[in-house]
Amino acid sequence: MKKKQKFFHLAAWCTLGLFIIYCILMYSITGGICPLRGLFGIPCPACGSTRAMLRFAKGDFIGGMRMNPSAPLLFLLLINEIRISYFRRGNKKAAMLLLVITVTVSLTVYLVRMRLYFPHMEPYIIERRSLLFRILHLYLT
Repeated sequence: MKKKQKFFHLAAWCTLGLFIIYCILMYSITGGICPLRGLFGIPCPACGSTRAMLRFAKGDFIGGMRMNPSAPLLFLLLINEIRISYFRRGNKKAAMLLLVITVTVSLTVYLVRMRLYFPHMEPYIIERRSLLFRILHLYLT
């Protein structure tokens, strides 16, 4: 194996190891791995995407759209980014356009859903185990 490949593999394994440590620590402290929800107690724009994709995979398209309507775009963006970055195939300008569209749609959906559903409907609920809520609880009691 070449020196550059060895370095890439080492970096990939170190990154994976750090991510696993982060997940274990974040989950043990806050009950989840999302940094925004774990630190501040509010959902992020991608909140519900994993559950949405699982529902789409099971054929529950209505349930998936309830979890996060922009999840199919996020999935398409991820697949396209892997195709361009790893396989070196595809048009980078089209990928940038897809990125801009995905971010715009995701943020618009997030803001509308936060206005309509926060904090009463899953996945737009307040996480009371977040670090901010714990600090405020300690400070105010």
